[in-house]
Amino acid sequence: MRDGHGRLRARGRRVAEERSGSRRPDPVPSTLASAAPPLDPEPERSRTTFRQIVNDQDGNDTTNILFVPVNDGGVSGGGAHWSLLLVDRRGPTAPVACHYDSAGSRNSTVAEQLAARLGSRLQPARMARQQNGHDCGVYVVDATRALIRRLAQGERPDNEPLHLEHLIADRPAQRLYYGYTAAGA
Repeated sequence: MRDGHGRLRARGRRVAEERSGSRRPDPVPSTLASAAPPLDPEPERSRTTFRQIVNDQDGNDTTNILFVPVNDGGVSGGGAHWSLLLVDRRGPTAPVACHYDSAGSRNSTVAEQLAARLGSRLQPARMARQQNGHDCGVYVVDATRALIRRLAQGERPDNEPLHLEHLIADRPAQRLYYGYTAAGA
């Protein structure tokens, strides 16, 4: 039964991604593409990784909107805070990267570096603040879901970001959605 629900959720994500013109990157290449050092020792590897994220299997650039999780750790890990970049690549000029951070500007430096590496200009977005020191990941997941829903309904971040100052991150609802139980938590 759980496998059936997993397939339904995956199908729902694919439908939402198709409707919104967005695609969720594979976590391994996106981790490589978001490596934080300002000077990339292997720039060709980063370009190749980025193309793997935005291109379809035939090599066509098909991704208009990217959702990129941002972490304040380096390539080897060790980060303590997560935030989200929504990169809008639809415009005729440089892409715009809207940064959603539930701790204000805690990840702003990392987000600026990542936006620059993606050839985007950074634009801060208003987002609800987390009330503790451990729900940043919950906010990233709920923000991503809220943004996908808004994009699928036709909203676009044309002149300013799609602000999320009224987002309510719901850890118990996520636990139910993803099938966690008290024993498995």
